[in-house]
Amino acid sequence: MHVIKRNSDIRNVFILSADALRHDAFEEVAPDLHKNINGVNFTNAVATANATAHSMPAMAAGVYADTSGYGIDKSEGLTTMAEKFSEAGYQCGFWTDNYLVSSEYDYDRGFSAGNLSKKSWKKKSQLIVNQVPSERFNRLAKWIYFHILNPVISLGSYNHYYSPAPDLNNDALDWLSLNKDTNKFCWIHYMDTHHPFEPPEEYLESREFSKKYSRSDLSSLSSDIIMSNGGSEFSDGELNDIQEAYLACCEYWSDQLLLFIKTLKDRGHFDPAKDVMVITSDHGEGFDPDLHNMIGHTPTPAFWEDMVRVPLVISHPNWKQDTINQQVSMIDLMPTILSTSGIDVPNTVEGYPAESPIDLVRKKVYFSAIGPDEYYFGIRSSEGWKLFSDRINTETGPEMESGRENDVRRIILTMHNEKKEKIMHVSDLDSISYPENNDLSKEWDELVDALETKMGGFTSKKGENKIDDELKQHLHDLGYVDDIPENK
Repeated sequence: MHVIKRNSDIRNVFILSADALRHDAFEEVAPDLHKNINGVNFTNAVATANATAHSMPAMAAGVYADTSGYGIDKSEGLTTMAEKFSEAGYQCGFWTDNYLVSSEYDYDRGFSAGNLSKKSWKKKSQLIVNQVPSERFNRLAKWIYFHILNPVISLGSYNHYYSPAPDLNNDALDWLSLNKDTNKFCWIHYMDTHHPFEPPEEYLESREFSKKYSRSDLSSLSSDIIMSNGGSEFSDGELNDIQEAYLACCEYWSDQLLLFIKTLKDRGHFDPAKDVMVITSDHGEGFDPDLHNMIGHTPTPAFWEDMVRVPLVISHPNWKQDTINQQVSMIDLMPTILSTSGIDVPNTVEGYPAESPIDLVRKKVYFSAIGPDEYYFGIRSSEGWKLFSDRINTETGPEMESGRENDVRRIILTMHNEKKEKIMHVSDLDSISYPENNDLSKEWDELVDALETKMGGFTSKKGENKIDDELKQHLHDLGYVDDIPENK
């Protein structure tokens, strides 16, 4: 058995994750951040899925979505990273404004501090808007919210849909100042990079837009386009505008993160020689409706590069500053952080602990996401090939429920490099057609064999995946949903 070199003297552990932060956006706004924390920059890190509810189980518990389902229910026998740190004597705190990873889905397990994504009064007001039953009046109510209520709210002191990074950072700093001699595990999951995109005005000045926008206008536009699930009713100029707004949000988040790290250092909470810090994302964001058949990062499943390639920087006392360009998977993050901190890894994890940065490199990585009534899987090779199943529909709104007559279940083979992802072959999942080209056929067969061995195939009908009304509402509030059909 391979023995991991452990450091039982690890003092504090920080995970700083941004929702929907693409790898290329991170490289644009924070190319040298790893140097600031003496970290290892993994430039080819891959999430296990394209949306929070499906990718977060890997980060929190080291498992794929088909193992955990929605949330991390203790009855499933899973152990979270926070629970292991808590057992080891760490005080654990978690701050976020995404209640898909809140206590309602058991993400509070092991944490004794944090906001646990309590609803702000602003989101409560939109909750009322979203509960309007008629599609026609629902759209009218949303227009009123974004064009009348939201601008009025923005004149007040709290003018963000989600709690911004400074608020979460300040709350965490207050907690860190208590019992400074106690080891801490601090996780902050930021929403500044998630739609609706509403960066501070000063971050819009250097961006190129097709026309003048206010923050409220961009918030409304980005929400409308992403909720359209394809963007076909919007112009190319408007699609470009929300990408610019997204990058402005990423830049703002990066600046706030650097300020937070400086404060941690100044106050003695973070020292690269004593503490661990992880900077990453749960998934990316897509802005190519022609390739993806969608905008944003839902419906699920959709394992496109823009949505699964994420930033990953790890600062660890045992690791020297470096850059790793080979492929790594987020499934291995949780066991690696635990093991190299001197903490036993639960036997429920599906990833593997790594002793050194290069040990995280994988020839093949895997994806898992929850569809309407089955799980969807995919595989990505280190040579740039990817094979995955997906499910698209011709209606607006996310792919969640079975019984949609126009849904198409597909198998897609793609090839990607640093600049683009290209479809090499598409097959109907229910009537598989194979590549005629010999080279493509060889890649197809190799990936299929590996996928069947690891995940069991392209799909699996494990368990019951109907979405309850409460989860529907939470997805609604996050802007994923316009009109979800009823359970069949």
